[in-house]
Parts: sequence; C-alpha cells; structure tokens
Amino acid sequence: MQITNDLLNTARTDTLANYDPSIYGKGEASLSQALAPVAIH
Repeated sequence: MQITNDLLNTARTDTLANYDPSIYGKGEASLSQALAPVAIH
C-alpha cells in the first residue's frame, strides 16, 4: 500500500503535454521519485 501511495504522490504532470487529470489521472509514474529517500522529494 505504501508503494502505491508513493507512486501516486510522486507522479509527474510536467512530462505530459496538455496534462488533463480526467485523461491522465495523477500523471506519469516516476519510479526514481517514488523510490528516492524522503529527503530528496
């Protein structure tokens, strides 16, 4: 569950042209951000 939350909370929207939450949801998953230590976020 924590991994899911980390992926959702660190999803990127700046990598998507014309980002629209109704189409893309939370954004593009960023594994490097989700797995990074909390201090880096």
